[in-house]
Amino acid sequence: MTENAGDLGRARADSAFGPTVGVTRPLTRPPCIMSKNTTEREINMGTQSEIRTAFGNVATALRQAPELGIGTETSVTTVTDGLRCKVREGDWTLSVDMPEVAGGSAAAPTPGAYGRAALGSCLALTYMMWTSKEGIEIDTLEVEIQADFDDGVIFGTSDAAPGYSEVRYQVRIRSAADQADIVRVLDEAERHSPYLDVFARPQRLVRQLDISPPG
Repeated sequence: MTENAGDLGRARADSAFGPTVGVTRPLTRPPCIMSKNTTEREINMGTQSEIRTAFGNVATALRQAPELGIGTETSVTTVTDGLRCKVREGDWTLSVDMPEVAGGSAAAPTPGAYGRAALGSCLALTYMMWTSKEGIEIDTLEVEIQADFDDGVIFGTSDAAPGYSEVRYQVRIRSAADQADIVRVLDEAERHSPYLDVFARPQRLVRQLDISPPG
């Protein structure tokens, strides 16, 4: 997902909700382990107008200069204490840990929590970008991620695949817009969701190793 795209959320003043649309789709691809992610917003329509304007400006720029959309992001993860890690990317710093039962200190979310959050938030933001682009007013939008796994793999007690056996995502929307229009735009948004693609399609992975003596 594009970083620093602004807050899509300011609180909505009215409370007139339209029908709720539920969309549930199966997936099959892993990242890491443990816990459940929910992404939720109450949306201000002025914000959706701003999103639509920004979407149009960026799309116009990329059509004129496609190379502007090509890039590489780098994050660096450092083990700081036992199983606790610090992740740095640009100006952002994240903490990662494992549960106490696994040898961690449970002081921060697990890698799996961040992985599910990446999928849920990327879907939520992509839905908001495309519904805003198409002029569909959204009152609330929530994405729930459910992921099935076998932790025995990590500890060498299971021969299952180390990633998820199935990932499910449920989309809950409140909107007065026509449900068929909402589903049409969600389907289009999913064709452009980076982390839906990351979960659904294998990518090439290249390990580079640097081992040096202490001191």
